[in-house]
Amino acid sequence: MNLKPLISYFFACLVKNIHEICGLALEIPKQILEALKKIEKRIRPITSPEKSTNSDVGMEKLDSICMQLIAIGESLQNFDKVTSKKVLSKYPEINWKRVIGMRDIITHYYLVLERVSRTFCNC
Repeated sequence: MNLKPLISYFFACLVKNIHEICGLALEIPKQILEALKKIEKRIRPITSPEKSTNSDVGMEKLDSICMQLIAIGESLQNFDKVTSKKVLSKYPEINWKRVIGMRDIITHYYLVLERVSRTFCNC
């Protein structure tokens, strides 16, 4: 999974709006970038769903990826708040509500998602 286009787009959006961003809002994109880099690194060796669900090592990798997705969702929500919803709203082509909502799905339904993934992978 190549996240570089997404990362580039996100930072291009920030650069266009730098005059509206200050303080904490400048730190949040750095945190998101680090989380995206971790996801990209951790997902690289996974070539099939079975690779992430049929072993303890695979499940630990999946857990760590989910934690980064939660962090990204939370960070985007905070970013939107500290920028008074002035930046993300300028990019309606991205469904920010769904991106941020992924955090809620993973957080509140993680055990269900884990069980479903193991069932479909016959693990």
